[in-house]
Amino acid sequence: MEKSFAELGVSAPTLAGLEAMGIDTPTPVQAQSIPPQLAGRDALIQAPTGSGKTAAFVIPIVEMCEKLDDHKRTVALVLCPTRELATQGADVADALLKPHGFRSACLIGGVGYENQRAQLRQSPQIVFGSPGRVMDFIWEGKLDVARIAVAVIDEADELLDQGFAQDVMKILSYLPAQRQTVLVSATLPEWVQEVVHGEMHDPVTVHVAFDPKNEGVIAHRLLETTQANRFDDLCHLIDSHRDGSVLVFGRTKWGVQKLHQQLVRAGYRAEALQGNMAQAQRDRALDAFRDGHSRVLVATNVAARGIDVRHIGLVINYELPESAELMTHRIGRTGRAGADGIAVTLLTPADELKWRRLRRTGAPDLPREARWSDAERQGAETAEPRRSYSGRTQSRSSYRGPRRAAGAAR
Repeated sequence: MEKSFAELGVSAPTLAGLEAMGIDTPTPVQAQSIPPQLAGRDALIQAPTGSGKTAAFVIPIVEMCEKLDDHKRTVALVLCPTRELATQGADVADALLKPHGFRSACLIGGVGYENQRAQLRQSPQIVFGSPGRVMDFIWEGKLDVARIAVAVIDEADELLDQGFAQDVMKILSYLPAQRQTVLVSATLPEWVQEVVHGEMHDPVTVHVAFDPKNEGVIAHRLLETTQANRFDDLCHLIDSHRDGSVLVFGRTKWGVQKLHQQLVRAGYRAEALQGNMAQAQRDRALDAFRDGHSRVLVATNVAARGIDVRHIGLVINYELPESAELMTHRIGRTGRAGADGIAVTLLTPADELKWRRLRRTGAPDLPREARWSDAERQGAETAEPRRSYSGRTQSRSSYRGPRRAAGAAR
């Protein structure tokens, strides 16, 4: 029998915040992870995108704030890999903190410092932020981390794999040794656990696997195309899709910007989302897409995680991702909240060898719509793969200098 939030030990004010958000029943990851966190245990939480991971760690933090009842103390620091993830986390926290009379702060790049200094002057109980901006405020003396009771590393595999490992470990070194540490991610490879091993004490492990009964069916296929025909094929896919919005993934910031301009010139209501944009621009683009004012969002991998838009009916990989794991996260943007979704990955002859490499590392065996000529197919068999510049140039555990990636703006 499913337990209620009250049976998990959640207080009345937090229950009121959950009710205001329209949340009345714990998800599996919340039901399994909230009790040990309330007991003060460190936690490794692994659950798929859209499973309620944010509330799973925010609720216990809010309960700790209530227990400490100190309106001048920053209780928790949550480190996030993207601005959007930090912003969405802060929104959840604010809704749950409000009945208690507490508040949160969001420290992210792409916006001015003064507004964030003002947030810190109000003594927020929970601080969400990207590592670079959090470091700035620690060094500036505006963020007091001396009494942090809980540290959360959100989407840890992405955060630590974007060249932020050095910054993350440096920040953790400033925090009290006696604290609760929570690591949250959709995937928890061994190297992630090795990186933070020394920062955690006897953590409880919560692993909630993907449950197809809780999600819609995603029909994913490969569509052979050519460089010359790829944009036309993209337009045809968008025109043929009538249900929901369309999310198109490109590989680079420049490529996304160019593709967005092409779509606008072709008459589509489209927005772009990429790491070089100012935060206000990113917010406007995401709001327009979320509200339905723009039907198409063209994005780098910044949109592969942490973007909670329920009406995406079609995901198109205009360019292949750099890893099988990224493909999983991209495709996971559709088929949400029980709705069915469609995903199409466009494949040119020059991409064939890269696709085979993705297959060897875990990409799914997809049904393939064959459209290449014999000459194009023969060329795909012998073509040299394009060199990738996103490969790792450092050991994940050596921290020989951070390397910032798209969407992980300071």
